[in-house]
Amino acid sequence: MKRGRQPILVNKTDLQACVDKLESEKNFSAQSQLWEAIEQTEFAKNCQPRALTAQVAALKCKALAIVIKTPKGRRGNPAGLANVVRTGRRIRLKMVPETKAILKKSFSPKYHGLVDRIAAGSYKAVIRGMCLSCTCEDQNEIRHCEIQCCPAWAYRPFQKHK
Repeated sequence: MKRGRQPILVNKTDLQACVDKLESEKNFSAQSQLWEAIEQTEFAKNCQPRALTAQVAALKCKALAIVIKTPKGRRGNPAGLANVVRTGRRIRLKMVPETKAILKKSFSPKYHGLVDRIAAGSYKAVIRGMCLSCTCEDQNEIRHCEIQCCPAWAYRPFQKHK
């Protein structure tokens, strides 16, 4: 007796027709949007033995060599949060002004200079800001932090170095 899930049966010509129809109706900025649109179609809902999901649609299109005109999306930072700036071998994130304004609202005015350093791409400022937000801006709590599983624990500020 065979165990596990049964594979979803997809006809190559039907899938190609579905992709062509969706791409002609709407311009997608990334293939992930196309896969989500395929998932919402009647074609995907009527696949057997279960409905075709966006992830399975992507895998089936790759396996069946379906021609897709929609470009692949970009990986990395979500659009609008930060821009990657390369200076030689260093990579810095330049924060978008809207994100900077949101951070300034979340920190007290005492730490607005820190937010400016975070926006400029300072890694030390990012760690300090992360620790301050975790401890509700209490520097003494950061000094005595016992959460050793935190990735910033070894680099946390306000420690007395021995």
